[in-house]
Amino acid sequence: MKFIGEPVETIKSKEYYTEVEIGDERFTIGSYVEVADEDRPDINDIGRIEYMWKDGRGEIGRASCRARV
Repeated sequence: MKFIGEPVETIKSKEYYTEVEIGDERFTIGSYVEVADEDRPDINDIGRIEYMWKDGRGEIGRASCRARV
């Protein structure tokens, strides 16, 4: 995972970004993503990326669940 560009905001130790590259795909705020759950291999969630940040411990993002497939 690689954040693209400069942070758009910094709050405490978190740097917020609008775009990330994972493998050969890019995702932005508002993108919909399929989220797999190891505890429920037969059910995946579809989430919309609300924000993503990087802090001293690693890279983290948040997606709100909109639908389940």
